[in-house]
Amino acid sequence: MSENNNPAEISVPSSSAKIPRALSHEALRIMVMEGTLSPEAYEAAVRFLGIRPGPSQWNGFWLRIFSSWGTLFFASGVICFFAYNWAQMHHFLKFALIASLILASGLVALWRGLDSLPGKLALLLASLCVGPLLAIYGQMYQSGADAWELFRAWTLVLLPLAFAGRQAALWLLVWLAGNAWGGFYLFSLPMSDNVFFRGVPELLLAQSLCLAGWEAAAHHWKGNMEHRWLTATWLPRLIGFVTLASLTAHLAFRIFEGHWPDYDSHLFLPTGVSCTALYTCLLLGGWLWYRKKRPDLFMLSCGLFSLAALLICGLIKGLVSTWDAGGLLLLGLAIAGLTAGCGLLLSRLHQAMEAEKAVHSEPLSSAPGFFATFRTRFSWDALWNYLREVHVLVGDSPHIPSKSTTPWYITVQLAIGGWVSAIFFICFLGTFLYMTLGIHFELEGPLFIGGMIFLAAARLLMQRASIFTEQFALALAIAGTVAVAAAFVVGTLSLRSAERLAPLVVALVIAAVYPFMRHGAYRYIAAVCGLLCFFGGLDFLIWHDMYVYAWRGAWPYSQELSQAMHVRQVLYVVWHSFLCVAMAYGWLTEQQWRTNARLSGLLAPVLHGMYCALLVSVVVSLGSMGSEFWMFEPVRSMVGIGAGIGLVYCAHMMTRTLAGASPMRLLFLGFAILALAGGWFLPGLSVGLLGLALGRYRGDTVTLGVTVAALIAYFFCYYYNLETSLLYKSVSLMGSGAVLCAAAFCLYMLTKQERAAVAGGDHA
Repeated sequence: MSENNNPAEISVPSSSAKIPRALSHEALRIMVMEGTLSPEAYEAAVRFLGIRPGPSQWNGFWLRIFSSWGTLFFASGVICFFAYNWAQMHHFLKFALIASLILASGLVALWRGLDSLPGKLALLLASLCVGPLLAIYGQMYQSGADAWELFRAWTLVLLPLAFAGRQAALWLLVWLAGNAWGGFYLFSLPMSDNVFFRGVPELLLAQSLCLAGWEAAAHHWKGNMEHRWLTATWLPRLIGFVTLASLTAHLAFRIFEGHWPDYDSHLFLPTGVSCTALYTCLLLGGWLWYRKKRPDLFMLSCGLFSLAALLICGLIKGLVSTWDAGGLLLLGLAIAGLTAGCGLLLSRLHQAMEAEKAVHSEPLSSAPGFFATFRTRFSWDALWNYLREVHVLVGDSPHIPSKSTTPWYITVQLAIGGWVSAIFFICFLGTFLYMTLGIHFELEGPLFIGGMIFLAAARLLMQRASIFTEQFALALAIAGTVAVAAAFVVGTLSLRSAERLAPLVVALVIAAVYPFMRHGAYRYIAAVCGLLCFFGGLDFLIWHDMYVYAWRGAWPYSQELSQAMHVRQVLYVVWHSFLCVAMAYGWLTEQQWRTNARLSGLLAPVLHGMYCALLVSVVVSLGSMGSEFWMFEPVRSMVGIGAGIGLVYCAHMMTRTLAGASPMRLLFLGFAILALAGGWFLPGLSVGLLGLALGRYRGDTVTLGVTVAALIAYFFCYYYNLETSLLYKSVSLMGSGAVLCAAAFCLYMLTKQERAAVAGGDHA
């Protein structure tokens, strides 16, 4: 290579240069809001890019969802079945059952190919079943082995399967089994003083080596088509986040304890010095690697906010002896300043990385997914040519936006910083009123005045385009809203028999402040809190006496109370159905309000807040599984029915264009009706399917990721808290997995028939 063609010699434009945005859903939304792209062209563009799914994309999406979740459910049922440890079953029969399942899965993987989705799922099922096989061996032949030895053997068996499978999902399983191996080994050590920290440096060092090994392999096989699955970013991000979060929590604990010398017991490496050195190496090495070799803003943001968190812990430790109003105000300002500084630095890094990508960009044909599946990427020129072919674009190509938006993970980190700083501002206001000014009674007036001052300052600061002012305004807006709401609540509680209005008063305050605070993070938070306070307040207002009985621990059963509970269930169904249908209607008609920037800024947070409120209701439904939470019993089933109604509405609206493909439409509507019926028993299932459907329709990967994580947590907690035997759990899990796999098979056969019909028509 000549020096003139050396990429290192190419000058990178400054961060202030206007770099065209990459082709993405967000770029298309910006163009619609700016008026450079018509709604018709927007709809055609998202369908061309595969963001808005057509019949084949919908079929493939649900095929992957049903097959992958069916495999995981079935494998979980197998694990629970053998954990039940039937004494009546002969050990040879146990070995035969699990070995037959492993053999059948392996044969399916070889038959369909390790690069196909059925082959990958079959290999994953076989890998998961290796664990129960080793557990059965340990049960039958009592060798005195500990649990960590089981996971050690499982990890070692999984390694060659992961090398052969060439998919990140198998390496995730290896990583999880290896973590269990290390964790159980540390718990098996003899107890001593400060045993909590024993083995921490060794375990975190192993995590760092896993991350370094993955990155080295991805760099070594860069450009190799057979190892494209190594370009997946979600697994190294997960490992890096967990490692850095563990190190940050450990060092924060040591800062608060003030215990840095290594007098505590340790395994091989001294705890304090080793964790500090590992943290330093991880930050420096991560900066050099993820800034120069493989730019990744997510990893850089995690490291920067981790360092800011430790600095904040040091400030809190230094000012812990002076918890006066001045100290609280200083801490609030310091946290807001540090968070804003991190946001400013990351914003400039984002612009610089986009500029570098514009210079060193290489055409990428695909991007890897969870099972190393790939989707096609297109260029702007290909999009414009398609829009001209379908006659929705006439004349010159629209101007490509250059505005650089903040990634979602940085927005979340900034919002967390805003929450923490707002807490200190609230504490400052309360301390200032109570201790400095000596106001002990009639706090509603001072709280209202202080809150309005905070809100006015936040409104003025939000008009300035600066990371620091936006972050500071977010903290002030949260603190001001809480202060004003607290003032109204204190005034309400002082009135006789008016305490039942307190939650509704909070919802009204949030609704009144919402349109004046033009900050995305604030509006998302306010939408969630406002919706929850409104319905919770409405419930508390109508059935106040029932809450009083529950608070006193009494439940005077009567005919009137039974009727009230039925009416309450109807109210829950109506409310959650309204939420789900309104959310679905809002997202399905997105192209109608995206053209108005102000309307988009008001509606989008509310629609996201509706889904978050549904997830919170699902969490409450898990808590109501105990008899002591009988007041929340209606939430368990009613939220599932409401989500099921919303899912049926989504299926009807999304499949209206499939009138010619009546079997597919009937199949989708049938699945939605089944989800509606299943929502009575599993509310999280209906809510999760609704989130998956709307997330895939909008091409929103964040919603899809949050929904998948919420579904995993929900089913784990549900089956763990289910008051029944492992046998029942195993049968229900395997039955659910079989039903999902059968649904995936129906979709596969339907797709196969359609492909055959299309091929026959083309041939004719």
